[in-house]
Amino acid sequence: MKYAVMYNLRLETPAKRDKLNDDIKLKIGGKPVWGKTVISKGQDEAGYPTHGLEVRFNKKLDMDDIFEFIKGRLDKIPVVKGTVSKHICYHDEGTMRPCEIQEVLIR
Repeated sequence: MKYAVMYNLRLETPAKRDKLNDDIKLKIGGKPVWGKTVISKGQDEAGYPTHGLEVRFNKKLDMDDIFEFIKGRLDKIPVVKGTVSKHICYHDEGTMRPCEIQEVLIR
């Protein structure tokens, strides 16, 4: 069993996106993860800067920590639009069992 946090966020400025990017890398650094962690910076079709994350942790505590960190940033950055979710995943077990979404925040 693995513990995932995923988001796709639209921010006001590239500087705010880049700050979130740096903060997330520092927050995740050193935590044991499973599989490939994807952190992406981009731009949506309306020209807004975007930031995405997909990370799977070995420990539930790490998932909860990152989720709460991101939740706290939604108003502080602020995030214009986006979705943040945490999941329990079974990819490492070799079964066809789907992920279980634990919590979702939508802006």
